[in-house]
Amino acid sequence: MSDLIKQIEELTLRCDSSTLLPVILQVEQLTKERDELRQQVEELKNGFEGCCYACEPVGEMNKKLLKERDEARRDCCWSEANTRYWNRPTPHEYATLRNWNCFDKKKEETP
Repeated sequence: MSDLIKQIEELTLRCDSSTLLPVILQVEQLTKERDELRQQVEELKNGFEGCCYACEPVGEMNKKLLKERDEARRDCCWSEANTRYWNRPTPHEYATLRNWNCFDKKKEETP
């Protein structure tokens, strides 16, 4: 048991900020890179990014159509919210009832 405590103390002495900081920065960089690669795979899988000359226009068209669909859904939600006289859901609540994600901030921020 004392050997284990001695090893832990030695490790603690060797692990100061000058050795940990580069490792932490590298982990943050790798995490960011992993997230970007996951996003790229997701876009390829869903047809938003092409891997050949014929696929690229399809990906752009998919982005355009999704944007138009979400805009139409938001209009529908606002219209539905404004036509009911009692128990009126907000547009966001109506979208949730329909399982639509047309009001998601994350989607609106992507180009």
